[in-house]
This record gives sequence, C-alpha cells and structure tokens, in this order.
Amino acid sequence: MAEGQPQAQFATVEQVTILQNQLSTMMEMLSRMASQTHASEIPPAAEAPPAADPPPAMEIPPAVEIPPSETVQTHDATPTSRHLIPGNWESILNEKVEEAIARRKNRVRPISIKEDPFTEDVMIVPLPAKFKEPTGEFDGTGDPIDHIRMFLDRVRLHGWPDAIACRAFPMTLRKDAREWFDTLPPRSISSFADFANKFAICFSSSA
Repeated sequence: MAEGQPQAQFATVEQVTILQNQLSTMMEMLSRMASQTHASEIPPAAEAPPAADPPPAMEIPPAVEIPPSETVQTHDATPTSRHLIPGNWESILNEKVEEAIARRKNRVRPISIKEDPFTEDVMIVPLPAKFKEPTGEFDGTGDPIDHIRMFLDRVRLHGWPDAIACRAFPMTLRKDAREWFDTLPPRSISSFADFANKFAICFSSSA
C-alpha cells in the first residue's frame, strides 16, 4: 500500500449488532414520544353540568264560591236574551235618557229654507269673475247710514252693478241685522236703493 493514503476501516459484526440495537431503542423512544404528544393535544371531554332541580309545584287555591247578588228581571226579558239590572236602575236610566233627548231637542233650532227677498231681475245677474266678499260688519248696534256709505265705497271700487250690490250687502250683516234680513218677504227688493232705504229705516233708532 502506498504511503500517505488512509487505510480503510471495517466494523466488526459485534459493533454492527450494537449499533442496530441502539437504533431500535431510539425508534421506540421516538414512537412513544409522538404518541404522548398526540394524546396531550386532544382536550379532555367537558363534563355535563348537573341536572337542575325541578321547580316546586304551584299550589292552586280552591275555588271561592261567590254568593248570587240580588237582581230583578226586566219586563221585556226573553229566555234567549235576558239582562238583569239591580234595583230600580232601569227606570232611572230611562228617565236620564229622556231628559238628555229633551235637552238636545231644545238646543237644536229648526233651519227653514225660504225664498230670497230679491226679485228675479236681481238674481239672474251673474257674479263677476273676480268677485271678492265685502269687508265690514253691521250687527244692528251701529250707525246704519255710515255702514251703507262704507259699503258703497267698495261697490264703486270693484265696479259692481246694482244687482251684485244687493246680493253682496247681506254678507256684511250679523246678529240682529242678519235676523232682520231673513224676515224680509220673498221678491220684495228690486234695487239697492230700495234695500238701503228699508235697512236705514229699521236700524236708524240704534244709531
């Protein structure tokens, strides 16, 4: 063999056997360690909570017997529809209802529909396209002449014809003055001059 070259080393049979045993032991240890690691990763199963105690049974009080109240049967009661009213409440109730109806009738005044006090010539004239209700009121306590003058100023301002002045003038009347107008006979006013004259005569004493 040449100098300087390393000599080959050979293991004996005994050395190979020892090495195999060591490897086998190491493999078993690794296998056990892997099994223990896998088991530690699985969490233990949660224990079920203890069953709750059932609620106590409720005691139902015995039924209380209610004594029947004294009642009287109405005269118009039928076997299928019967109302029992204590004492004389039925007669008292009927009296109260009749009193309420009577008071209501006294408060409601009948409304009568009567003919207009204007003649046909006054009624057939159509209202202007831009007609405006006149302002100013008269309730029977002021000066009738002054009210007529103020009304005529508005008539001239709007350019109303005589027939429109007749039909617009009642819009300014209130209370006693309106009641007076409602008493005028049908077809008794043919012009505003006639209307104003009757109005002034009726209310001149209130000025």
